[in-house]
Amino acid sequence: MDYIEHVLGLCGTIYKAIENMKANKERCERVIQRLIALEELVLTIKQRGPDQISPNVDKALRELCSTFDFACDVILKYFQTKPVKGFLKSKKP
Repeated sequence: MDYIEHVLGLCGTIYKAIENMKANKERCERVIQRLIALEELVLTIKQRGPDQISPNVDKALRELCSTFDFACDVILKYFQTKPVKGFLKSKKP
């Protein structure tokens, strides 16, 4: 069940990050739609309870958790580097 709470928390973090993006609105919307679908599945698993989770589902949740961790890292790095790149490009003669 620890994975479920972590995945749901990461969904919220990714939502917030994507909402702040100004470029690639269509891609961002597709990512949000896929994120919503995954979040709904995770909530369904959560409602069933920990004793109803098969080993395969547990493994999938662990993999989803690591995928979301990686996605959050990539998104946060993007936000940290984008202003720097924009600043450097604007100073070119």
